[in-house]
Amino acid sequence: MLQGRKKYGRRLGLMAAGCAAILCALLAFAYNPEQDRVNGAAVPTHWENNAVTWNLDPTLGKNVSTTGGPSVQALLTAAFSSWQNAQLTLNGAATTVDQLTITLGQVSSTLPANADAADCLNVIGFTDSVKSDFPTGTIAFTQISTVTPPPGPPTPYTCTAPPTARTCTLNSCLADADIEFNPAQNFSTASPPPTNDFSVQSIATHEIGHMLGLDHSGLANAVMYPFGDTGLTTQSNLSTDDAAGIAFLYPVKNFSSITGALSGTVTQGGAGIFEAHVLAIDAGTGDVVADGITAPDGTYSIAGLPPASYNVLVLPLAGVYDHTNFNGWECGYNINCAPVPGPVNYTGTFH
Repeated sequence: MLQGRKKYGRRLGLMAAGCAAILCALLAFAYNPEQDRVNGAAVPTHWENNAVTWNLDPTLGKNVSTTGGPSVQALLTAAFSSWQNAQLTLNGAATTVDQLTITLGQVSSTLPANADAADCLNVIGFTDSVKSDFPTGTIAFTQISTVTPPPGPPTPYTCTAPPTARTCTLNSCLADADIEFNPAQNFSTASPPPTNDFSVQSIATHEIGHMLGLDHSGLANAVMYPFGDTGLTTQSNLSTDDAAGIAFLYPVKNFSSITGALSGTVTQGGAGIFEAHVLAIDAGTGDVVADGITAPDGTYSIAGLPPASYNVLVLPLAGVYDHTNFNGWECGYNINCAPVPGPVNYTGTFH
């Protein structure tokens, strides 16, 4: 069975207030794709043909309130739309930079109440009754399954739901992604939500980022920031970091020509530094736009940058994060990860 899990944790108490300038800089990480290890190399994973169908289990517990807000389905549709229409400001104009086909499939209470990593139905639900799925501080989780092809594609794989026989033509394909909201937490569709409730749209937008192939960001204004708070809707709108990340996975045809990229190597004493954070800072505004995490040989590449002059800042991995926040699926930035030994299906866990 293919399975992996990405948890979305509650904001730590020390992060709820303002922070000193140095601490804020240390938290300014950016987009990272989820990755598999294929034939010794880390490769991004994404959906075949830039297309995904999602399914809704509309059964809601008493912890989900629609008072003063739209339906859950309407907010989930809006959350998917924000990713489908990701934009960057290029030459002064808002420009769509990704191409995704997102379709609403089944809406049925007969869908699995708990995440099923092998049926290839991408279910969003609110009634997962398995308490171990939600460790302390977990608001929601996205469980994703991938197919990796040694030595190369095309790779046949099997699902438990029709069509059972499928083929991956990429180096790593997303095959199944399920999102479950914690039934022990309170959620609301109102905007803003009540003080003690999480925003359905904010949490869904974050989890959908995982469903589409993005790992966590360290930018506090990014949807993919790994912590959330009650009473807020701030993670409903994509940041530049989020838009660049999703466009990296599903770019429009001219993406590379209308955006820029930074690349290089971070070394110390002549040796490459693994897991250093390289920040791209707009030289005109001082804003941290995006960054990357260096590979084991110290190299980095940050794509999808709006045209501008940039300063580069290199920081150690420090503060509230360690490499487990940026595992890049199972292997991307995990120093202990070995190459996939085969066969074609790989199992991993996010923390």
